[in-house]
Amino acid sequence: MLLLANGCSHTAGAEIEYETQDNCYDKAYPKTCAEELGWGWVNLAVSGASQERIIRTTIDWVGRNYKNYSNSELYVVIMWSASSRTEFYSKSRRNYVQVVPGNDEVYKKQFTKAEYLYYQSYVVLQNRSAQIAKWYNNVILLQSYLKSMNIRYLFLNATEPLPEYASLPHLIRQIDNRKYPWAHDSNNSFLNLVINRGYKMAKHTEKGFCHHVGEDAHIFYGKNIAKYIKETVNGSI
Repeated sequence: MLLLANGCSHTAGAEIEYETQDNCYDKAYPKTCAEELGWGWVNLAVSGASQERIIRTTIDWVGRNYKNYSNSELYVVIMWSASSRTEFYSKSRRNYVQVVPGNDEVYKKQFTKAEYLYYQSYVVLQNRSAQIAKWYNNVILLQSYLKSMNIRYLFLNATEPLPEYASLPHLIRQIDNRKYPWAHDSNNSFLNLVINRGYKMAKHTEKGFCHHVGEDAHIFYGKNIAKYIKETVNGSI
């Protein structure tokens, strides 16, 4: 069995070892989870990842590797990042760039003039209701893809729950809560859960903008998710 994980900095294990560390896959929760299950693992997460990147890279990986695994040998764990983020393709970098509202000073230095103008326009035009609708649509898109490929999966939240907007009942009822069990539960979002259990932010991140926990929290969470998968992998999932 192989566990394929994707998400943002909290799945990548950002800043476990030092400040501004993009990833630390060997100490992030997906590795612990896979080892508890006796599985292999692949971690596609990067810091600052948007939901669009999570979807794009997951589908790309499955498309490139599905011949190497039968459907019963692959299990996908997705930890959804903030819906306010997005991505665009940079011609100058020949790669996708993740956009996180609030990183103005960084983007002024890194982006071309056109890219920075795009970022500014994106931030100005942000609408919370539209962001939430996008989040639902992204979940429905990826769950439909994985189901079409007969791939088992589990959806999680990084920092906030999926809001239950009264104006979106047509989207809410399309979410498969068996495979996204804590979709609307703030207490079981990764960061809230580990903090409520007494785990601290990594000391080198306490005064910074980012809030990332240490290896001990990732070990706890990885074991917790592995336990859940063991209990459900042959059942509803």
